[in-house]
Amino acid sequence: MRYSVAIPAFDAADTLPAVLRGVRSLHWKPSEVVVVDDGSRDATAEVAEAAGARVVRHGSRRGLAGARNTALAEIADPFVLWFDADFVPEPQVPEVLWEGFDGDEVAAVGGRAREVAGSRADLWRRVHAPQDHGGRPRGSVWMVMGLCVMHRVDALRGVGGFDERFLSCAEDVEMSLRLRRSGFRLAYRPAAVGEHLRHDDNDRVVARMQEYVRQTSLALMLHGTRPRRWFAPILLKQLITHPLGDVIHGRFDLIPLDLRVWRARCRALRSLDWPSDTP
Repeated sequence: MRYSVAIPAFDAADTLPAVLRGVRSLHWKPSEVVVVDDGSRDATAEVAEAAGARVVRHGSRRGLAGARNTALAEIADPFVLWFDADFVPEPQVPEVLWEGFDGDEVAAVGGRAREVAGSRADLWRRVHAPQDHGGRPRGSVWMVMGLCVMHRVDALRGVGGFDERFLSCAEDVEMSLRLRRSGFRLAYRPAAVGEHLRHDDNDRVVARMQEYVRQTSLALMLHGTRPRRWFAPILLKQLITHPLGDVIHGRFDLIPLDLRVWRARCRALRSLDWPSDTP
């Protein structure tokens, strides 16, 4: 199986060395490693080149989906394994993901992140916003997380690549929905795991969760789902289960953040630019 690793990166000089060390430790070696420097203001490109990656530079920032499209245009192999610039894969990731391609209709197989809890906000993400679908392999999931996922290159190109309206998040949601509408299946293998080095403070995690709701709402609308109707039961459940879980497990300092994030998510839904919630 021939594959390339692709890493979209913006101002990632601090985390890229660990990520690229993880890539070098993979049991199944990629044909090449492509890092797309999306207009970084730091030494992202120099760090990547020093580690042996091939760097493609954007003169100015195009956003996450744009960086993925640039990488997609560069890939010569039939499969591409995506890692975020703050995701350190464990060595077995490629072979575990490959096991999920059990038919030609499988366009992508996703893994999961292990959050490195440092701040209170990082702990909140680990507990209440994990990037996974649980601990069991699944042959079909509704979406695969972009921080660790292997795609068939022809499938991505066949549906037109990533939608560049998605600048910072939810481009994986939109692509997942588009692939499924095109007749493909998405699989999940939890043993394809790595450490997510992202660190947030409270304000950043609140802003991130708010933007995720807005961008996911756009993805849902593009594919015929009304976001307010889709998110309403989720938010109602979170209003109850997040604080209750933190009380039960003695995480009392997370409860104010539970409520801040919940209010921010509700604000995102109320402020949608599409009054009818219809495509």
